[in-house]
Amino acid sequence: MGLDQWLTAKKFLWTDSVKDKERTEEIKDIIDVDKSLEIGRVKEISFELTSWRKANHIHKWFVDNVQEGEDDCKEYGVSMEQLQELLDVINEILGTNIKEKIVHSLKDGFDKEKAEKLLPTQSGFFYGGTDYDEYYLEELKDTQEFLTKLLKNKDKFEDLDIYYSSSW
Repeated sequence: MGLDQWLTAKKFLWTDSVKDKERTEEIKDIIDVDKSLEIGRVKEISFELTSWRKANHIHKWFVDNVQEGEDDCKEYGVSMEQLQELLDVINEILGTNIKEKIVHSLKDGFDKEKAEKLLPTQSGFFYGGTDYDEYYLEELKDTQEFLTKLLKNKDKFEDLDIYYSSSW
């Protein structure tokens, strides 16, 4: 029980295009659907891109910047531009040198005031800790690595819709 968060990519196959019909048949083959059942077409392909657990600072950013302040456990569309904005904030807090795996810690001069200003924690029912500690930094580092990879390959996601959702 607690704050769980997901970034999901979806492709809606609601058209009559040849490409979508081909994808539907490919998926039916993968899941081994009995063709004699004449099951209708696949309407959506969905997969989890990443997830967080009790990363309330990341959740707060999505609530404030994507969900228009509504913290209601619904699914919200996220643009690549918004994900770049989140990465920019994280880069400002941590730095950008992922290749060298610069690990910031409280001992290495982590700027808590900058973190509190740019990506503050949020308390809530089972939302996890609100300290600017190693857990906070680890979630930032993991999110930074993920978003960097995703945004470098954003052209591969052009025909997909990306959504953020949470449950608590």
